[in-house]
Amino acid sequence: MNKKILTVGLISALTLVSCTQNNSKNIENNSGNTTEKNISNTASGSTNSSKENISNIDKAKAILKAFENNNAEVIKYMNSGKYIQHNLGAADGVEAFKNTIASFKDKGVLVSILREFEDGDFVVLHSNYNFGDFETSTFDVFHFENGLATEHWDNTQIITENSVNGSSMIAGGNELIDEAKTAENKALVEKFTNDVLKDKKTEDIEKYFSSKFIQHDPATAAGTAGIKKALEKINYEKIHKILGQGNFVLVMSEAKVGGESSSIYDLYRLEDGKIVEHWATTEKIPPKTEWKNQNGKF
Repeated sequence: MNKKILTVGLISALTLVSCTQNNSKNIENNSGNTTEKNISNTASGSTNSSKENISNIDKAKAILKAFENNNAEVIKYMNSGKYIQHNLGAADGVEAFKNTIASFKDKGVLVSILREFEDGDFVVLHSNYNFGDFETSTFDVFHFENGLATEHWDNTQIITENSVNGSSMIAGGNELIDEAKTAENKALVEKFTNDVLKDKKTEDIEKYFSSKFIQHDPATAAGTAGIKKALEKINYEKIHKILGQGNFVLVMSEAKVGGESSSIYDLYRLEDGKIVEHWATTEKIPPKTEWKNQNGKF
């Protein structure tokens, strides 16, 4: 498996990279939908208002697209007095974000947003970043308050052609449906994550998966047998968030992968109460001496 460290001075939406898969416990669960009308930014006693009919999802997408188009105006969608960064290779705050955007000018970075959904005040985006000499599969999660982004998490992995299952890391279904089944799907993924991935009770693993199941994690072989094999080297320690809408559910977990502290983001697509697709990114968590903020990965 490839293991590569991205130049975090250049990449604010990305950081360290590794490869593998998933498992964990304690849960922070969130649900709901939101669309914002008026944007009001308050910092240092001043208030800027931008009257735009734009959803939180579209604001989050515009923030990511700034890495491609260098449009610093997207900071109007971020709270300049409170922007908490969990990318450990990036500093806190809107000014740090602006500096990163400036460093991307003329780099030719392309950002393709593949999947998107929201859960309450959280927005989840699954994207492909193309840096020319390499590409990544990246998950970005934003938290919004009063229409402004106040917090950001991400997890990224360099795309490899050496997948043990033959599937692309980023291809697959992207249509958001079954919104009435959001709670049901989140509950199923929560139970699967706790029972199978964290506690490694694999005897009933088949009941969670469709016969059409496609594995996109390059380090995990196809089928449920591949998941069982992957769990020999992965120990999930804590589930930090489960976010979902309709047929998509994202799990943000802390784990030991080959003995190394890692963050794993697992995205599942469900159909008729079964998992039909799985994407994942795994990052090694760097030592605290290398962190550019003190907010922690989660």
